[in-house]
Amino acid sequence: MKKSHSAISCTMSLPPSTKDFPPEDPAIHIEELTIEDANEIAQLMALVWPKSTHIPVEWRRNRVLSPEQIINEMTSGYHYFGARIQQQIAGFYKTILKDEGLFGEHQTVHPNFRHRGLVRAMYRQFITYAKELKAPANLCNILYDHDTMRQLVESFGFQPDGEPYEQAPGMLVQLYKRPTQLQNFKKKR
Repeated sequence: MKKSHSAISCTMSLPPSTKDFPPEDPAIHIEELTIEDANEIAQLMALVWPKSTHIPVEWRRNRVLSPEQIINEMTSGYHYFGARIQQQIAGFYKTILKDEGLFGEHQTVHPNFRHRGLVRAMYRQFITYAKELKAPANLCNILYDHDTMRQLVESFGFQPDGEPYEQAPGMLVQLYKRPTQLQNFKKKR
């Protein structure tokens, strides 16, 4: 059964367990990106997604958007958030608010800025943003066999919601949900 939920698919090579994740760098600031950032976002997608070989080719092609497509999403309800390091976008993700909650997807990190705590910082901001919007939950899809990302989202209090399903042919994902009323992030293991 196919659902139409958004997905956060991390394109990073990550350490084998969350205890090995880098702590968040306090200097990492996640900010909302604007249409002026569309070209740079598109360039980062074009750099990262074609190399994400753990994801089916057709899905990777669909993840590379043009600046025009990004602007269209930004003016149609999607919000892009990211961090800049050395005056360039080091990583980003996007959200859209739906009745079920705030969906996060398309998480992308520049290869030169991996293992610096960007993914952890983006998830923390994703959770905070849902609370600001008074969304009932945070939701994201994680590749079913991506144990490291599953451990990471679970460290933030996300839990599987429903059964795994094929989001695209050959791409099994698990929907994860985190109610926004959870007060604190789960402690690191």
